Amino acid sequence: MRRMKLSYVYAVFLSLLIFIPTPSEAKVVKAPHVDVSLIAPVKAFQRGTSAWIAIRQDIEPHWHTYWRNAGDSGMPPKVKWQVPQGVKVGKAHWPYPLRIKVGPLVNFGYEGTILLLYKLNIPKTYKENTISIKGEASWLVCQEECIPGKASLSLTLPVVSNKPDVNTETKPLFETTLKHLPKPFQGKADAKERKDSFVIRIQGQKGAFSFAKTILFFPNKGALLTNAKLPTLKREGDQLTFIFDKNEYFAKSVKRLDGMLLLSDQPQTSHIIKAKPAKPKEHAESKPASQPTGVCNAFHGRIPENAKVLTYAVSMPVKVLQKKLAAAPVAAKKLLPAAKDSGVVMGQAVGEKKADLTLWMALFWAFLGGLILNLMPCVFPVLSIKILQFVEQANEEPRQIRLHGLAFWAGVQVSFSVLAGALIALRAGGQLLGWGFQLQNPAFVLAVTVVLFAMALSLSGLFEIGNSLMNTGSGLAGKEGYGGSFFTGVLATIVATPCTAPFMGAAIGFALSQGSVVGLLVFNGLALGMATPYVLLSFFPKGLAWIPRPGAWMEVFKQVMAFPLYATVIWLVWVLGMQTGIPGMLQAMISLLVVAMGGWFFSLTALRSRVLAWSGNAVLVLSLVGPMVWGGMSLRAQTRPLQTENRVSIHVSNAAQAKGQKKRARIPFRRKTLNGLLKKGKIVFLNFTADWCITCKANEKTTLSTKKAARLFAKHDVHYVRGDWTNGDKEITKTLEQFKRNGVPLYVMFNGTKTYKVLPQILTPQILRNGLKDVGVTLKK
Repeated sequence: MRRMKLSYVYAVFLSLLIFIPTPSEAKVVKAPHVDVSLIAPVKAFQRGTSAWIAIRQDIEPHWHTYWRNAGDSGMPPKVKWQVPQGVKVGKAHWPYPLRIKVGPLVNFGYEGTILLLYKLNIPKTYKENTISIKGEASWLVCQEECIPGKASLSLTLPVVSNKPDVNTETKPLFETTLKHLPKPFQGKADAKERKDSFVIRIQGQKGAFSFAKTILFFPNKGALLTNAKLPTLKREGDQLTFIFDKNEYFAKSVKRLDGMLLLSDQPQTSHIIKAKPAKPKEHAESKPASQPTGVCNAFHGRIPENAKVLTYAVSMPVKVLQKKLAAAPVAAKKLLPAAKDSGVVMGQAVGEKKADLTLWMALFWAFLGGLILNLMPCVFPVLSIKILQFVEQANEEPRQIRLHGLAFWAGVQVSFSVLAGALIALRAGGQLLGWGFQLQNPAFVLAVTVVLFAMALSLSGLFEIGNSLMNTGSGLAGKEGYGGSFFTGVLATIVATPCTAPFMGAAIGFALSQGSVVGLLVFNGLALGMATPYVLLSFFPKGLAWIPRPGAWMEVFKQVMAFPLYATVIWLVWVLGMQTGIPGMLQAMISLLVVAMGGWFFSLTALRSRVLAWSGNAVLVLSLVGPMVWGGMSLRAQTRPLQTENRVSIHVSNAAQAKGQKKRARIPFRRKTLNGLLKKGKIVFLNFTADWCITCKANEKTTLSTKKAARLFAKHDVHYVRGDWTNGDKEITKTLEQFKRNGVPLYVMFNGTKTYKVLPQILTPQILRNGLKDVGVTLKK
C-alpha cells in the first residue's frame, strides 16, 4: 500500500513536469484585452552575430494598440530592456500601421497579432551558455475607452557557436513582419512648410509607383500633419505630391520630416475609404497627370494577406516658405519658459489682484487655509479619532484636557515643520517638488496605508494598543494619552497633504519662493490654523458640553469611527495601484493581511504571561515595520513615471454629440503642445491633477466629468489639457511655479495669448462658465 502511494505521488510529480516551460518557451502575460510575450525566431542565439527578438501582442478583436506615432490620441508601446553585460538591444522596428477611426479622430495603430522587432547583438566574447533577456513593457490598448498596461517579459535561450535551429512556431510571424518593415527609399524627397499646410514631393525610380492603387504617408512624429483629413495627392509619372493640412496642435517648425510611405495594389473594397479627387492650387499650371489623382486611400481594417504592399522609410528636408508664422493676437512668445527667463508675455491675467503677496498676507491666508483644511475630506478619518479622544476625555480634569490639546497642536506643528523643512531642503538641492511630494513615493503611500489599517483594526476591537505595547521598556504610563494626542496630530498632517483648501495655494507658493525662514513661518501658520479648533475646544471645555456621559455607547461609537479609516485605506490602495499597477496593489493587500495577522496574534497574547506579551508586541511591531521596509525596497523599483498619455480618454457627452458639436479628446499636457494651442489663439482649459489629490478627484467627479461641463467645452470649442502629477513631472512642477503654485489642483482658463484666469481650487459648472466669460469668450446659450 505504501509503495502504491509513493508510485502515485511520483506519477503525479512527473505529469506536472509537462507544464514547466522550457527555457526557449515564451511566457505569455495575459493583460486586459491583449496578451503580450517576448519571442525569438530561433531556438538558440549564435555568438558574434545579431538576431531578431520581438514583443508579440495578441490583441482582442475591436481593440487596438499604437504605432510609433499614435495619431490624434494614444501612446506608443515602450520597453525598458535588461540584458547581460556586452549584449545590446537596438531600437524598435515598426511594421506599417492601420488608420483607425475613432469618431472624428484618426489614430495609427495595430489590431490582431503584431510583432514589434528589435535587433539583439551578441559579441564573440560572450562566455555564458545562456542569455536571459528581460523587458519592462508598457502600452495603451483602446476601443472607445483606453486601458494602460504593463508587463515584465522574459526570454532565456542557449548560446551556441554554430547556426541555431529555427523555431518553427514563431519563424513565420517574423518572416511576415519583416516584409512589412519599411525599406530605405531609393529616390528624392523634400517638403515645404506653408502657412497652413505641408507640401511633400516624393520622386521615385522609374515605375516605382505604377502598381499602387492605395498610397499613404505616415509621419513618424505627431502634431505636424493633420491625421483625420486625408491629404490631397497628385501623381505625375514617378512623382507623388501630397498636400497635408497642418495639425491642429502644430507648435514649432522642423528641419526634417521623417515618415513611412505605403504603397498597395489593394483594390477599393469596403475596408477602404477613398479620398475625393482635388486639384491643388500650387499645381494649377501643370499638365494633366498621366495617372488619376486622389488615390490617397485610408485603410480601416486589415489589408488582405494576398495584397502587394511595399513600405519605404522616407526622410526629407523641410523648407519654410514664410519667414514668420501667423501670430496670435499677442506676440507669440513662449508662454511657459524656464523659471529664470524674464519679459515673457503670458497674456493679461484677469480676476487677480495686482498687489504682490506680503509676509503678513501669506501668514493670514495660510492660517485661514489651515482652518478650512479641517473641513476637507482628507482630514475626516483622523477627525473621527480626535472626536473619539474628546469623548474619552470628557470627564478628565480641565488641565489634562488642555494638555491633550497642546499635545495635538505640537504633533501638527512638528510634522508640518518636518515636511516643510524637507521640501525646502530638497528644492534647494535642485529637486523639483511641491506640496504633497511625499505621496508621489509609493513606499510612503504604503506606509501610511499600513498605519491607518492598524488603527482601524484597533478601533474595530481586534486589539487594543494599550499598556502592554505603549509601556514596553517604559514605566511612563501617565504620558501614554498625551503621546496618543501628539501622534494624532502627526497623522492628521500626513493625511491632510492630499487636500488643498482654498487660500492654501497662494500661501504655499509664496512660502516656497522665499527663503527658508520665511517658508517655515508660513507653513507653521498653516499648522496653527489646522490645530486651532482643537486647542480652543481643549481650553474652553464648555464647547464639549454636547458630548454625552461615558457609557456603553462609546464602544459602539469607537467601532463606527473605524469605517472612515477603512475607506481611506481603500482609497490609498487604489492610489498605489495607479502608481505601480497591479503588482503594487497586490503587495499592499499582502501587507494588510500581515498587519491583520500581527494584530490578531497580539490580541491573543496581550493578557497572557510577560513572555507571551513581549512576543505579541514584537510580532505586532514586525507586522507594521516589515511591510514598510518591503515597500521601501521593492515599490521604488516598480515605480514608473506616469505620463498623462497613459490616461488618454475621450470624454464628450451624448447630448453634445447629438447636437453635432465637435468631439474632442482630452489632451495630455506637454509645454510645447500648450504653447502651440495658445499661439494659434485657441481657448484652453488647463487641469493639473493627481490620483492622490482628493480635492482634484472631487472636482472631476462633481464638475469636470459631468455632461454639463462636456457640453460647455464642446459648445465653445475648448481644448481640455490635462497634466498628471501623480508620480511627479518636471514640466508640470515648473509650470506650477510660474503660476506661483507648488501643488495641485491648478485650473487655468486661457483665451489664446490674450488673457488667462486662474480658477478657484473648488470648482462648479458655474465657475467654469464664469471663467470663460472672464477671459473674453462670448457665452452661447
